[in-house]
Amino acid sequence: MTRKNSSAEKSIGYWARVDLRDSQKPWDATIIEIDEDTGKKTKHKLSLDKLLDGFRVAATKYPQHFADWAKQDYDGATADVIVQCAIFGEIKYG
Repeated sequence: MTRKNSSAEKSIGYWARVDLRDSQKPWDATIIEIDEDTGKKTKHKLSLDKLLDGFRVAATKYPQHFADWAKQDYDGATADVIVQCAIFGEIKYG
């Protein structure tokens, strides 16, 4: 059985890859950040706690994205912001 990519995986694809090999849950993943200039790969562990922190950061720093999510009017850009907030505490890419 092949697992389909989630919208969040597709949304962050321009700066990272998602590795779910050691995970049973999509929020418990390894995000592999890829530096566009050097090709250097940096691994970041995503957990449910970090994801919840990402929502908190988005609510504070990027309220429009958080409001879109809360209204269920979100898209790939919203997912990208939430993941970046979870990993970096801010928008680093895009």
